[in-house]
This record gives sequence, structure tokens and C-alpha cells, in this order.
Amino acid sequence: MSKYDTVLFDFDGTIVDSTDAVLKSWQHTYDVLRPGEYDEAECLKTFGEQLDISLHKHFPEVPTEKAVAIYRDWQIERLTDLVHEIPGVLDAVGRVHDAGFKTGVVTSRHKETADIMFDLFDARQYFDVMLTCEDTERHKPDPAPIDKALSMLASDPEKSLYIGDAVFDLLTSHNAGVDFALVLWTRTYQIERDPDGNPVKAISSITDDQPEYLIATPAEIIDVL
Repeated sequence: MSKYDTVLFDFDGTIVDSTDAVLKSWQHTYDVLRPGEYDEAECLKTFGEQLDISLHKHFPEVPTEKAVAIYRDWQIERLTDLVHEIPGVLDAVGRVHDAGFKTGVVTSRHKETADIMFDLFDARQYFDVMLTCEDTERHKPDPAPIDKALSMLASDPEKSLYIGDAVFDLLTSHNAGVDFALVLWTRTYQIERDPDGNPVKAISSITDDQPEYLIATPAEIIDVL
């Protein structure tokens, strides 16, 4: 019998591959506001963080609403071409849902672009709740988004698991008292591996905190439950 009855998922980088969409949006924003200063490695560190917060950190001299508009307007026009389903993930999520687990999405993405992707990949059918950044006043790594999802599902933190790809997902999960599973199919995290290539540790400049699980393939999602 599983120790969990609830499974929450991040969306970007966990269920869909939006890396190109995000990084190219960052590059465009830098090209407009600070040409020649785009640093991919630094932008990768923002994955999982609420966009307004990340843009304010990178462009403190620019009104946040202006930076968000530059970033989002460019991305919306190209989103359906730049975002792709990660093979096997929605099938795995469907098996989790069909097995009777309560399921939810907790994403930092704004509702406008999240809705485009939810519909593009017909993802709503797999989730009991879907939260975007507009649904809480506080955002990752604050536990508020997960707390609200659990409240909506009438779930307990100790019986819940959050699955994501970024350090902000891990911090949010543990701040909410929820176990965390890190997926390894995007390049947000550096991973230490043993001599046989098996993942043994997540490496971050932000925290030494470790996930409870490292998931290398979508098929392993059901295994950790």
C-alpha cells in the first residue's frame, strides 16, 4: 500500500518540455532591455520561480510589468511551436490518476500561457486541481501554492508527493512538508552519478537539500508511489 494518496506535479520541464520557449523568451527580453548580456546559465537558475520575481531580479531598473510584457508577448506568439510534450509523461500521469490518487498541477506559470498549454496537450483530464501563479499571493519557494492545492484536495502533506524538475520545486515542496521527486529529463539540475551512471545526488548552488526520489524516466513515476 502506498504511503501517498496525493500526487502534485509541476508543469514546465516536468510534463512538457518548455526549455526552448523559456530560454528564447529570456534571450529576447535581454536583446530588448540589455543587448549582449544574455547568460543562459543564469537564466536556467530561474526555472520554477515565479516570472515576475525572476525578471525583477534580472532587470531591477525596468518596471516589472514592462519586462513581463516583453517576455510574455514574444512567447505567446510562438508557444505552440516551441513547447513539446515529454514522451511518456502524460501516459504516466494518466496511470497515476486512474490508480485512484488525487492529482494536481502546481505551476508558477501565468494562467494565460498555462491555459494555452493545458489545452494544447489535453492535460486537464488528468488533474483534479490545476493552480497557476494567479491562484496565490505568495509563490515558490513559499509553500502557499502547494498548501492551497492540498487544501482544495483535502489532503495531508505527509501523504502527498510533489514531482518537479527545479530547485524552486524542491524548496516549495519541503517548505510545505511534502516529499519531493526530482525528474531528470530536463537540464535544470546538475546530477552527480555513480561509476555506473546511476543518479545519486542533486547538485545546486542554492541549497544542499535533497529530493526523496530521483526519477530518470516517466515510467518510474508510478514506481515511487
